[in-house]
Amino acid sequence: MIAKHILQVFGEFAFRFISKKVDILVTRCGFSKSEREDLYQDFALNLLTRSAKYDPNAASWEGFVVVVCENHFADILAHRFAEKRTRQREKYSLNAPVADRNGKRRDRSGKVDECIHHNRTGRRFRSRRDAWEMSDDVQAVVTGLTDFQRAVCAKLMHVGVSAASRELGVSRAAVIKEIGFIRQRFEQAGLRGYL
Repeated sequence: MIAKHILQVFGEFAFRFISKKVDILVTRCGFSKSEREDLYQDFALNLLTRSAKYDPNAASWEGFVVVVCENHFADILAHRFAEKRTRQREKYSLNAPVADRNGKRRDRSGKVDECIHHNRTGRRFRSRRDAWEMSDDVQAVVTGLTDFQRAVCAKLMHVGVSAASRELGVSRAAVIKEIGFIRQRFEQAGLRGYL
């Protein structure tokens, strides 16, 4: 029933694209056939709410549908396979009191190792010395790059490839080609881990 409404409201392209994504979710990703209508409705609602931001001057309707539906598809999969939180995962509470060296009772939260904290939050931990050495190594490689490659590096610190190509006045392909050369220079210097 909802599929017919998707066809009427969004057109044939959106209907076919959403149908393809729903079929993939049902046949390959562990969703049941009884969830098919719910998935159609979920995609349609997401597309409907985001269609207010559609700008025909920026992209075609088909391109907009593809981006919105692909992103929603990824969100559905991420939500479906996300690891569930559980209190049994932790060995102890950070609020639990422990004795310090002087025998005073303090919260365990003050004893969390910075390296462990960064690993749990998904950030890489580097000591101050490692960070300084990394900065020095990166600077040595960057000084050996051409002016255009340094400009690409400077832009990519703040914006993506598309915006960098617009700001530099060159094609995306040219920026991507330069990124390949820059990557080779870093790898030759043994700095692959910093990329």
